[in-house]
Amino acid sequence: MHLSREPDDPQPIFGGLTYNEALAIDRNAGINRIDAAISQSQLDAVVSATDNPAWATDLIYGDHFIFWTSGLAAGPRISHRRNQLLRDSIQ
Repeated sequence: MHLSREPDDPQPIFGGLTYNEALAIDRNAGINRIDAAISQSQLDAVVSATDNPAWATDLIYGDHFIFWTSGLAAGPRISHRRNQLLRDSIQ
């Protein structure tokens, strides 16, 4: 895709979502799903690895990325909001 040929469809690969629409989906996932699960389960904290263990260098096949685990919390900025709530509750 090139902007000069398709100026009204900025990112068709993403289904036509604007940045703000995609951001709203991320925030909705955090507020209505992750926060709801934390509240319903009466959890004080959720702990997860932020990345997979380091892999051995493979000069033939390259990096060996397996998975990432912090993506769900990263979109809606869960850790930042939770840290602020924790600070407010301590004071």
